[in-house]
Amino acid sequence: MKGKLSLAVVVSAIVGFVQWCWVLPICWMYIAVYDSTSHWLVAHGIEGRSLLSILFVHDTLINILLCLPAAYVLHRLRPRHLPVYLAIAVLTGLLWDYRMFLIHPAMFKASYSGMFLYGMLLGLVMLPGATAFLKLCGRTGKAAP
Repeated sequence: MKGKLSLAVVVSAIVGFVQWCWVLPICWMYIAVYDSTSHWLVAHGIEGRSLLSILFVHDTLINILLCLPAAYVLHRLRPRHLPVYLAIAVLTGLLWDYRMFLIHPAMFKASYSGMFLYGMLLGLVMLPGATAFLKLCGRTGKAAP
């Protein structure tokens, strides 16, 4: 039993690392090149905080969709320990993404901290949001005859 749990912890760390280091950056590059949502919003007169709010919701929904495969893998490990696996996967990804701020904390104070806080907030929300979505879909699927 303990061996399965430790293997699941390792798998969840690998899922978090792969999600943050390969899957999301490749998808983000593609989206940055081909997504015209921000241009469309600006062309229709949306600016300032309302533009940033709409783009935050847009980015969050896209990232939740991109995290669905990783959430499915974590959900298949063992649903009863899912919060532990989520925490490990999210922390692995966030620690890797923001490792320079852990090594050199002065960089965080000297840089645009709001931009990085936005990324951290999004990183904390997207994989648990995808997992919650899968759980919600799983519950509705079981209730259907």
